[in-house]
Amino acid sequence: MRELIAQIAEQTMKYPFKVWGFGEGIALESLWQASEVTGVDRYLQFVLELLERWLERDIVESDHSAPGMLLLKAYEAISDKRYLQRALELAQYMRTLPHHANGATFHRPNHPDYYAFLYVDCMEVDAPFLCRLASVTGDVRWNDTATEQITSYAALLQDEQSGLFFHQYDGETGRINGAFWGRGNGWALLGLTKTLENLPSNHAGYTEILGRYRRLCDALASCQAANGGWHTVLNDSNSYLESSLPSMFGLGLLQGVQRGWLDGSFERTIEAAWQATYIALDNGLLKGTSIATPPGSAQHYNRIPVGTGYPWGQGPALAFAVCKLHVS
Repeated sequence: MRELIAQIAEQTMKYPFKVWGFGEGIALESLWQASEVTGVDRYLQFVLELLERWLERDIVESDHSAPGMLLLKAYEAISDKRYLQRALELAQYMRTLPHHANGATFHRPNHPDYYAFLYVDCMEVDAPFLCRLASVTGDVRWNDTATEQITSYAALLQDEQSGLFFHQYDGETGRINGAFWGRGNGWALLGLTKTLENLPSNHAGYTEILGRYRRLCDALASCQAANGGWHTVLNDSNSYLESSLPSMFGLGLLQGVQRGWLDGSFERTIEAAWQATYIALDNGLLKGTSIATPPGSAQHYNRIPVGTGYPWGQGPALAFAVCKLHVS
């Protein structure tokens, strides 16, 4: 497994990373984890060099997708106070953003097209970061902000009937995009997972978050394809099988079983997801990953092209492999 982890990590670093876009953070977090389990310092240094580039400039609107959890991990690992300072600046910036009536944050208020939209992707970055910030600083009020964010997003985006998540909510019209995009549900699952991992279990919001996590897990298990993967539109078997999904879902489910949030009935689903992930890997490159995907209809998602080497595929595959190593 360590050889496979090294292969995925090497391929992940070939991507032309920018600062920041959705999906880049999970790849960098996974590279850090890979360095820890393999002892290869080069993976860690790759991450630190990208963070260093970010420290050299001011926070801008597009930084809403920055990997705050990773900043705090770097601070704890090397005791460089600049990382903690930037994490606090990021959190304070997030506090200044406008909110929906239910508390959900609008992340792009100055963008002419996106100012009123809420995206499921944000669930993977906001609440986990704020929970970890509460732990690192001792300021438990960040836990309250975190739970408000993830529960308000879930209230608007999680379908009550199926338990699956929609991609987008329009704060002006109150409309959702109306399709269950696979990777969007991956962001929701991993966001719920990381929040539960970092939020004290006696916090008032913990029970609701755990319940939403379990509802999503049940829904995902029920729509897994025969080969262990998932369709890019989760409830449409005519849409194509997309390779980032077994990595994301397998990872989120495996962590749930490890921590006792899920029972052993999910183990078959997890193993099938791992086999689908493994088959999609070619010398460490994950094949069949859809490109960066804007919201749309079910037909829209099924027309999105696929490719290889994208961080939103590499990162989950790498993290899944690391997680599997820990339980093997």
